[in-house]
Amino acid sequence: MQSRRIDGCRPRALRPAASLPNPSWGEPNPYLVVRFRHARLSYACRLRHGQRFYHPRRVLVRISAPGPKTEAGDWYRQTVLQSLWGFEPERFASQAFWDSFEQLLPEKEAAVRQEERDPLEEAQARLLGLWKEKQLLSRRLLAYDTTNFYTYIASTNTRSRLAQRGHNKKGRHDLRQVGLCCERDGESGLAICHHVYPGNVTDAEEFSLALERIQRLLARHAIAPQTVTLVFDKGTAALANTLLLEEAGLGWISALPWNQAPAEFRERGVETLPVCSGAEPGVQAAAEDCQVHGKEYLCVLKYSASFATEQLHGLSDSLSKVLRAMKRLDLEAAKPGSRLSRAGIETKMGRWLAAPFLKELIRYEIRDEGGGPRLSFQVDHTAVQDLFARRLGRTLLLTNRRDWQFRSKLPLAELSQLRG
Repeated sequence: MQSRRIDGCRPRALRPAASLPNPSWGEPNPYLVVRFRHARLSYACRLRHGQRFYHPRRVLVRISAPGPKTEAGDWYRQTVLQSLWGFEPERFASQAFWDSFEQLLPEKEAAVRQEERDPLEEAQARLLGLWKEKQLLSRRLLAYDTTNFYTYIASTNTRSRLAQRGHNKKGRHDLRQVGLCCERDGESGLAICHHVYPGNVTDAEEFSLALERIQRLLARHAIAPQTVTLVFDKGTAALANTLLLEEAGLGWISALPWNQAPAEFRERGVETLPVCSGAEPGVQAAAEDCQVHGKEYLCVLKYSASFATEQLHGLSDSLSKVLRAMKRLDLEAAKPGSRLSRAGIETKMGRWLAAPFLKELIRYEIRDEGGGPRLSFQVDHTAVQDLFARRLGRTLLLTNRRDWQFRSKLPLAELSQLRG
């Protein structure tokens, strides 16, 4: 086994699924034809015996049978790789995954090489070159998105610089989290590059760093920035990022936050919006040049009847739950000897009304009476009607691609995932 290099795996181990006798490889996948024996991995010599086989195995399992790392050993046991490499499936445990990547760029070297291209970024750059060579990329529409995932790393653990507290998208603000951004081809779905970052960094702050990586990748592969269009959601939309995009020369389409769009445009009556083609049933849209972020851009207002229904259903559930909770809170405050204070009630109300639109729909008042604070509340029915008529079901998009024919035939099928 010592004589087998990571770039010298036997060809039959990496053939397309159709040519392998073992059915556990799944259906034929065109990307399996990429031959690892022609791509010598420069870091192979740094890995201990056994670890150097971990990375090609992880690539293969991700391509042919995506799933959690805990199931990778079972997949390996049923393939030809076990007879070729001679390692027990238990060797490919979840911890081995982290240990092998630590060998690529040890933490003690990461700080020293912070300004240089690390091996993972180099691998992403080479993959982009491969996708381009194989003509697997689309018409250069890139989708950019960010997320975060919480961890159970203890607060007393000061070794991790990535796990930090921030606004968690699953609502677990009490736990430390790690941020992740990813850029992928907007049509084929192929990942172009990704990056993890500290959990206390906001989406808008991370975008400037992500834009630098995108520019480096495009420059390396001689892809003109003006031929690329970047699509991202409203979490990244900010004046500073708009200026950076203009300097970079990239085309872009962004979901625009509601309060950043001109009121006269965003509140147009639904009856005035043109109906889209049959490819977008129940969708109406209009576009016009608007002054946003200090410059004139093309702004698109989209109304979707199905989206409005989804929002209304979710709003009704949230409103019902909060009203019941407020009623219970008032009954608790009315009990003799209640320890509820005005500040305590304000804190609870702030938490309950944090859901979208509730702060606009519910009016409440905290009164000081002889027995302690009391809560009174009501629903603003005028605000409910106004919300349904002027807000629900609407999405705002902003783009510097003013030469696109949005006005006559809106290509909203590509952008339907961008909801305001």
